[in-house]
Amino acid sequence: MLGASGCSGGGGSDSNTLIFSMGPDDTGVLPELIKKFNKQNKGSFQVVQREMPSNSDQYFDQLCTQFQAGGGDIDVIGSDVIWPAQFAASGYIQDLTDRFTDQDAFLPGPLAANTYDGKVWGVPWYTDGGLLYYRQDLREKAGTLSLRRPGRSS
Repeated sequence: MLGASGCSGGGGSDSNTLIFSMGPDDTGVLPELIKKFNKQNKGSFQVVQREMPSNSDQYFDQLCTQFQAGGGDIDVIGSDVIWPAQFAASGYIQDLTDRFTDQDAFLPGPLAANTYDGKVWGVPWYTDGGLLYYRQDLREKAGTLSLRRPGRSS
């Protein structure tokens, strides 16, 4: 989930810098996305990542401490799926409902996780939806039941 914090914007040294808090990125994808964004938006906005703890509880506590102390300088947070309601109820993040016009482009579950009190408080970024694959030939050879849905031929 991505959410805009309650800051007035421009958490960096100038009003064109956005501070984006997120846990460590072991893939190297996030720095490349930020680099691409900054190149495309040169002269407008520039994003600086603030790396937060990889432990979700420590990250949450650090954000809460900063927000309770008056907001700090974080503009956008990468959040755990269970944080939006608590952050919204506490007034730590902004209502994005009027800016979030393409809700049909998102899966219902992740969108619901970003909805609180009938308003959208974050944007689903990625889902950790696991998939199970199996080899039908080996299952049949072992004599186990098929996992096919009833009425499906493949």
